Amino acid sequence: MKAFLSRYPFHAGLLAAYPVLYMAAGNPGQAPAPSVAVATGIALLSALLILAAFRPLAGGWRRAAFGVGAVVVAFFSYGPLLDFFTALKLDHFAGKMGIWVHIGNLLTYRSPILVGAGVVGIALALRQARKTREDSVVAATLSLNGMAILLLAMVGAQAAFSGAEEGTMTSAAEAAAGGDASSTPLGYQPDIYFIVLDGHARADVLREYYGYEDTSFLGELSEIGFRVNPASTSNYSWTYLSLSSTLNYDYLQALLPEYANTASRSRSAAYQLLRNNAASRFLKKRGYRFVHFATTWGATRINPHADELVRCHEGAFQDDFYRAVSEETWLRLLSPGMGLDIANCHNQNFDSLASQGERPGPKFVVAHFVPPHPPYLFNAKGQVQQVTTLASQFALQTRLWEERNPYLEQLKYGDRRVLDAVRSILANSPRPPVIFVQSDHGPALEKGLGRAKKDHVRHSTLFAAHVPGAPDLYPEGASPVNQFRRLFNHLFNAGIPLLPDRYFRSAYSTPFLFEEFEVPGGASVPRVAGK
Repeated sequence: MKAFLSRYPFHAGLLAAYPVLYMAAGNPGQAPAPSVAVATGIALLSALLILAAFRPLAGGWRRAAFGVGAVVVAFFSYGPLLDFFTALKLDHFAGKMGIWVHIGNLLTYRSPILVGAGVVGIALALRQARKTREDSVVAATLSLNGMAILLLAMVGAQAAFSGAEEGTMTSAAEAAAGGDASSTPLGYQPDIYFIVLDGHARADVLREYYGYEDTSFLGELSEIGFRVNPASTSNYSWTYLSLSSTLNYDYLQALLPEYANTASRSRSAAYQLLRNNAASRFLKKRGYRFVHFATTWGATRINPHADELVRCHEGAFQDDFYRAVSEETWLRLLSPGMGLDIANCHNQNFDSLASQGERPGPKFVVAHFVPPHPPYLFNAKGQVQQVTTLASQFALQTRLWEERNPYLEQLKYGDRRVLDAVRSILANSPRPPVIFVQSDHGPALEKGLGRAKKDHVRHSTLFAAHVPGAPDLYPEGASPVNQFRRLFNHLFNAGIPLLPDRYFRSAYSTPFLFEEFEVPGGASVPRVAGK
């Protein structure tokens, strides 16, 4: 075995595949297996081609493999190094890091300087490989092969440990739901729209932390029959937790008992809950079609349980995993192309939403929009901006939320597009529909805020409901966990008991380690002017 490991430099391919597999294993449930397989295959093939190209330059296969290792390090360290130097520009580093701040100022989101440094490093590695004694080359090959095997074994163990089986979770409320599917108080079965603007702040948060009055958007919603909840608060901190709980009208501790109060990071079961949710199953039993909008974010990008999947134009960088890998590598130089892919998808989904009123019903439409959540692609007029911070959705980059002006610009654009779509739906629907316009959580502001204020900003959400015949169905301060309980009880006499409003914070690294907290003065938040 030792002779084999010393002779063949297969570490060149394994080390190239390792960063890809590490990202997949470190973000369980977010990386589709086909995407991981394709990215890993490309990494392996690229390593072999580079190995063949370097062989005559380095003087042999084993020596050429050292050059491949240098390429892997330079290629995959690009994103982390840029993020590090960008962090040096933050205010709390100013005046403390000296020359490093000036170096950080030279490096931008797409930095040829860092790529040039990588190329120089690769050239030096090849030069050194050619000069190294043969016995040292053999010993290094043995060590690198052993290290590559160990790294891949660790990734495999991490993936096995964090994996979770997907299944259909049935809550007690869903099992007990009754009612008449053939009639409603309206005399018809209304279309139901669940429209989510990811990370959209509540009006009081926009006023206090952004200096912005959202009265135009909320006022126009009120004029066309929506009731705005000025004290809406999310039950959970993260999108997949919040939406899974809302669409299954129960707390995740009841739906996913194996995750409650654990350090698990697997998102597989929560993603499955979001896709194959209790609300859609309840409505499908009553003759509804489940229409799901494909997005640029993992959990809502696909849905095999939907009767109809509304797709936007496909692009390579709309795949979350490809985009996450690209942002860690020299492929970040292609960021304008990535941004255009994503922006086009958002715009197409806004257009498709506006046309839904003309489609036959009854239907349950789930449309999750990533904006105003980063990446910040649009200004208030909808013009696609030069991409400077195309955030990976695989990692929490709190500093992106601190860029308040780009967030606000994108929020204004999303508000206008959703308002236009809602007006079109109402104008073209043969019978008045039920429409929810809401957010899953608020911004993740951190700088200068204590725990209570962070929770307040993160959990304060947009919520506006258009419910024909029941404008007061949702009392002020009602949380999303009872959203569909109230609706189904009203429309179908389902008899589902309401749950107490509870709120849970959790860290990105331990999303299922829930900590319950109180919402101070939630019901006392003043209404938006004119409501």
